[in-house]
Amino acid sequence: MSTPFEALIRNTLSEISEEASPVNLTTRALNLAHRRRKTTVVLGAVAAVAAVLISAPLALAAADRGTPPAAPSPAAPSPSPAAPFPSPAAPSPSRAAPSPSPAAPSPSPSAPMNMPSPSPRR
Repeated sequence: MSTPFEALIRNTLSEISEEASPVNLTTRALNLAHRRRKTTVVLGAVAAVAAVLISAPLALAAADRGTPPAAPSPAAPSPSPAAPFPSPAAPSPSRAAPSPSPAAPSPSPSAPMNMPSPSPRR
């Protein structure tokens, strides 16, 4: 039981379908699936390489925290300071031992010491 309006729509759609030419979409669908698969594999490989490149230095840095950093080598050897007083071969009881000059700077390292910063524990 259909109404005349439904019959008219049915006939019109049948006529339109007879005019349409058949199209094979298999090749296009297969090419699209192949392209998606290739893109997924390439992006997965790129993500894996990025994860390794990011995590390797962090893992090495975490593993090296137990060893102290190497002391930097001086660029040029520093000359030893000259003694302000000549030292006698044998100390005499009448002469007191010379005291170091207060104006002479005390030896200090040329570079600041590298101390590891505390990291938050998780």
